Amino acid sequence: MTALAALENHLRRKHGDQEPYAVADAVAQMVRFRETVEPNAEWQEAYVKGLRKFEKAAGIKKRH
Repeated sequence: MTALAALENHLRRKHGDQEPYAVADAVAQMVRFRETVEPNAEWQEAYVKGLRKFEKAAGIKKRH
Protein backbone atom coordinates (compact mmCIF):
# COMPACT_ATOMS: atom_id res chain seq x y z
CA MET A 1 0.00 0.00 0.00
CA THR A 2 2.86 2.34 0.84
CA ALA A 3 4.50 1.68 -2.53
CA LEU A 4 1.23 2.35 -4.36
CA ALA A 5 0.74 5.63 -2.48
CA ALA A 6 4.32 6.69 -3.25
CA LEU A 7 3.93 5.86 -6.94
CA GLU A 8 0.61 7.69 -7.12
CA ASN A 9 2.15 10.77 -5.48
CA HIS A 10 5.07 10.65 -7.90
CA LEU A 11 2.78 10.41 -10.93
CA ARG A 12 0.52 13.17 -9.64
CA ARG A 13 3.44 15.54 -9.13
CA LYS A 14 4.82 14.63 -12.55
CA HIS A 15 1.50 15.77 -14.05
CA GLY A 16 1.33 18.93 -11.95
CA ASP A 17 -1.24 17.66 -9.45
CA GLN A 18 -0.29 18.62 -5.90
CA GLU A 19 -3.22 16.77 -4.26
CA PRO A 20 -1.64 14.27 -1.86
CA TYR A 21 -2.45 10.56 -2.02
CA ALA A 22 -2.09 8.85 1.35
CA VAL A 23 -1.61 5.20 2.25
CA ALA A 24 -5.18 5.33 3.61
CA ASP A 25 -6.35 6.33 0.12
CA ALA A 26 -4.62 3.26 -1.33
CA VAL A 27 -6.19 1.03 1.30
CA ALA A 28 -9.64 2.44 0.60
CA GLN A 29 -9.14 1.82 -3.10
CA MET A 30 -7.81 -1.74 -2.83
CA VAL A 31 -9.31 -3.35 0.26
CA ARG A 32 -12.90 -4.51 0.17
CA PHE A 33 -14.59 -6.17 3.13
CA ARG A 34 -17.14 -8.90 2.73
CA GLU A 35 -19.21 -10.55 5.40
CA THR A 36 -17.53 -11.63 8.62
CA VAL A 37 -16.11 -15.14 8.68
CA GLU A 38 -16.31 -16.64 12.14
CA PRO A 39 -13.49 -18.94 13.31
CA ASN A 40 -14.13 -22.66 13.13
CA ALA A 41 -13.86 -24.13 16.66
CA GLU A 42 -12.63 -27.43 15.21
CA TRP A 43 -9.58 -25.62 13.78
CA GLN A 44 -8.54 -23.99 17.08
CA GLU A 45 -5.40 -26.13 17.40
CA ALA A 46 -4.30 -25.15 13.88
CA TYR A 47 -4.95 -21.48 14.67
CA VAL A 48 -2.82 -21.68 17.83
CA LYS A 49 0.02 -23.48 16.01
CA GLY A 50 -0.07 -20.94 13.20
CA LEU A 51 0.01 -18.05 15.66
CA ARG A 52 2.97 -19.56 17.53
CA LYS A 53 4.84 -20.08 14.25
CA PHE A 54 4.15 -16.48 13.22
CA GLU A 55 5.23 -15.11 16.60
CA LYS A 56 8.48 -17.11 16.46
CA ALA A 57 9.23 -15.99 12.89
CA ALA A 58 8.44 -12.37 13.74
CA GLY A 59 10.50 -12.43 16.95
CA ILE A 60 7.48 -11.60 19.11
CA LYS A 61 7.97 -12.44 22.76
CA LYS A 62 4.90 -12.93 24.92
CA ARG A 63 4.52 -10.81 28.03
CA HIS A 64 3.19 -12.47 31.15
